[in-house]
Amino acid sequence: MRWHSENRRTPGVLCHPSDGEAWKHFDRTYPDFASEPRNIHFGLCADGFTRHSVAAAPYSCWPVFLTPYNLPPEMCVVTYDVSTKSNFNMRASLMWTINDFPAYGMLSGWMTAGKLACPHCMENSKAFTLKHGHKNSWKMKQAFRKNKTENDPPPRTLSVEEIWGRVCHLPKVTEVAPYRLHGYGVEHNWTKQSIFWELPDVKGKTKDNPKARLDLKEYYKRPELNLQDRLPKRIWKPITEISLFFKYLCSNTLTVENLQRMEQNMPVITTKLEKIFPCGFFDVMEHLPIHLVQEARLGGPVKTRWMYPFERTIGKCKKLAKQRSKIERSICEAYLAKETTHFCSYYFGEQVSCMRNRPNHNDKGGVDPNYPPMSIFNQPGRGEHSQFVKDIALGPGNEVKTMKKCIINGYKFQTEEVSHYKKTNNSGVCIKGDADGSGVTVDYYGVLQEIIQLKYPGYPKKTITLFRCKWFDPCQRGKRVNRQHNVIEVKHTRQYNLYDPFIIAQNAKQVYYAPYPLHRDKVDWWVVIKTKPVGSIEVDNALDMAYKNDVPVVHQTVDTKL
Repeated sequence: MRWHSENRRTPGVLCHPSDGEAWKHFDRTYPDFASEPRNIHFGLCADGFTRHSVAAAPYSCWPVFLTPYNLPPEMCVVTYDVSTKSNFNMRASLMWTINDFPAYGMLSGWMTAGKLACPHCMENSKAFTLKHGHKNSWKMKQAFRKNKTENDPPPRTLSVEEIWGRVCHLPKVTEVAPYRLHGYGVEHNWTKQSIFWELPDVKGKTKDNPKARLDLKEYYKRPELNLQDRLPKRIWKPITEISLFFKYLCSNTLTVENLQRMEQNMPVITTKLEKIFPCGFFDVMEHLPIHLVQEARLGGPVKTRWMYPFERTIGKCKKLAKQRSKIERSICEAYLAKETTHFCSYYFGEQVSCMRNRPNHNDKGGVDPNYPPMSIFNQPGRGEHSQFVKDIALGPGNEVKTMKKCIINGYKFQTEEVSHYKKTNNSGVCIKGDADGSGVTVDYYGVLQEIIQLKYPGYPKKTITLFRCKWFDPCQRGKRVNRQHNVIEVKHTRQYNLYDPFIIAQNAKQVYYAPYPLHRDKVDWWVVIKTKPVGSIEVDNALDMAYKNDVPVVHQTVDTKL
């Protein structure tokens, strides 16, 4: 519980919520609370779902989850501290809520619909209703909007006192029946006072349609987009820039310097997108990325505040509902039974298989803590060192096991043969190595051809998993890097000319390759997209020096050419 206080990061680096400005501001405001690092900082998540997956049902269930942020990122309360053998008075604070955008509007009191949907811009939003599409569209720049020049600065961020001054007189839903407040939708979007002030895409739909093209003609100086068959071809650059923006934003580690550059780049990227897509596309969800950098600066890395883990947990809760007439009670009883059995499992011996010692489904096989994590013989039950060395010296046995699928280090690998006809391709492999003997490490990219498992004699059982790969040429003729967009390309028609196909499976990382479908001059090139392991967090330590968690480099400004 003291991890966040005893493991301070370098100034300007954000890899935990305690590095964010909101946490630091809370500590400055309440020094008595901050003086005890074991006091808990919570994040609250709530989201609703309808019973039995009936979308039109008037009744919905809203589970509430509390997440403690004191623990280190790779871990996930009692008032007795075992490490110091002392008691202390534990206190708790709620740092923020975690919701999707519609649920945010229901919990905060600021409705996220209409022209004033943005909770940052509030009444300063310049959204307008399209004449033909009848949708709300957010403001466009002077090069795109007809007869309109935009020179105003961004809206000012309100302080906590100013926001409280606006909501302190609003009614609470717990005290009065809901009703429409005066000025709603014109002067404000407040619907209630949130209780947190006083705490102890659909398939088959498109925004590009004939009405959208009529709105383009009505509002914007872009005749080449008016009711034509297709969009311009050269749209990959802003699409790439917005993709990299979210990639950097979702990194495990953020820096203040990168966040400042991203904040400068985002308005330029939005302007370039406005030159491409119809105005009906720009609803509040396309407007919100402008404010995401500020939220990351306040709350730290996005991974600690997004909805993905809670959505998965809510999905599991729905499966626990066996009694359809009393869904909440059914979920609570099933969850308590699960927690009780998990707690009781701590009294079992290690030889008893239970939820506590069950291997993660993303990393099959047992793990012996006596071995380093990257050891190729990380199997339970290590014998004497001398006998162990003798068994290895005898070499592997004559029997070889081949596989087409393998789950290791949180990655699910499949051979090229298995992945060929699938939508998801898991055969891409990346490993670091020395290119020319100079000591400079480079990334080797290839495709997995075969998975081989070797067995060594003796006890305990010792196995090694090898990957036989087809490697692409790592030199400039076979690999190139776009420094501006940090895009790596490999020429899949040019293979590595040396015979060195085998690697140890535990040293491999997974990548996948994306082709250029509309560029004939790039038909031989694939874009490399690196993935992250499931069920584990990459950290920097002496045992994993080859794969450090690199902090992304954000360019000062994106290409401003529109």
